Amino acid sequence: MQKKQILILVLALLMFPLIALFSEVQVTYEPVSRLKFEKGPYPFEASHFVLQIGTLTFTSTDNSLFDPTLFALDTPIHFGFTGPVTWYEQNGQPVYVQQETLFRMASVSIIKGQTGWNYMHSGDFQHGLADWYNGNINTNPFVAKIYLVSEQPASIYPDYASDPSNHGEYYTQTTGSFGGFNVVVAENNSGHYNGYEYVPVNGQEVPEDGTPPSAEIPFLEGGGNTPPPIIYENPDNPLPNVGYLLSILNETGFSIQNSYGTDKTKIAEAQLTLQNAESGKTYGVEVTFSNSVGSQTFSLHLDGQRTLFAIPYLLLFGGEPVTGSVPLDWVNLSSTAPNIRSIEVTGVDQNRADMAPAGLYQDTITISITPKDTL
Repeated sequence: MQKKQILILVLALLMFPLIALFSEVQVTYEPVSRLKFEKGPYPFEASHFVLQIGTLTFTSTDNSLFDPTLFALDTPIHFGFTGPVTWYEQNGQPVYVQQETLFRMASVSIIKGQTGWNYMHSGDFQHGLADWYNGNINTNPFVAKIYLVSEQPASIYPDYASDPSNHGEYYTQTTGSFGGFNVVVAENNSGHYNGYEYVPVNGQEVPEDGTPPSAEIPFLEGGGNTPPPIIYENPDNPLPNVGYLLSILNETGFSIQNSYGTDKTKIAEAQLTLQNAESGKTYGVEVTFSNSVGSQTFSLHLDGQRTLFAIPYLLLFGGEPVTGSVPLDWVNLSSTAPNIRSIEVTGVDQNRADMAPAGLYQDTITISITPKDTL
């Protein structure tokens, strides 16, 4: 019995350091919400024409992190974008033509105070995030920014010197597919080719049998393989902020009988016009309907006076029920679409309406919008 007690004590003491040696790694990925090309942001040189795609952030429980790598089965070596480039001048001015140029994926990171970058694709589906550094990264958190880097010099893309009023030019993806990825880390300093494990990204579920997570993380915001046309903005004359102009159209009075029960009647239309919006991009706002007291329900009042007889009603916006002072999403807005939604009244209790004294019944509603990208 005495030996058994000693053996149990020794096993317990040995287990603690084994647990401490295990490093748990968590990863978050945040795609860039507004993609745009740039010339030479640090640590790239002025000759580089680049596009940031997203940012990966690694945290480790014991600062151990070896060879973090993306496994992206459907991501190619090259991505092609078609837009204006110049190869020669005429009368001292660049001559631009629409042509596809190729880009490669790259990673920028800071390790122990040093900033470096490397192309990520090694000829298969594996993309090293810190190939420029050897050993334990030992940086917590470790941040890697994902870029596309043109294989052509930045000088072939617009410099806007000959057209300073131009806000920017757009480039359309014509080759390649972004798809999604999983993340692995190496078991030790020998690199992931000699043993790796999958780590969760944005709360992914990682199978215990060592197989990849079933749901890959998309490179692009909202998923998809191809982004809308991407701007190279004139740094000295960027696009103005997007403006949202709300108009109420065809506002009219209505006969209350047309809104009894489930019957509904249109009282107006809301139109949202976008100003300075990017072509091919969609936008969203939150729409809030509120009355003078900020209640969540709506009522018509005799002569518009809240102290007089009230007839409750329901408000619909684009067919969706409205709760007073609670925002509704209005998304997929664009500069080319009319962006119109109907405003309707329904849900009036006929018995209540029959009790109402004769007269004009009114309610005043304030409609406010908040762009979703400012929340």
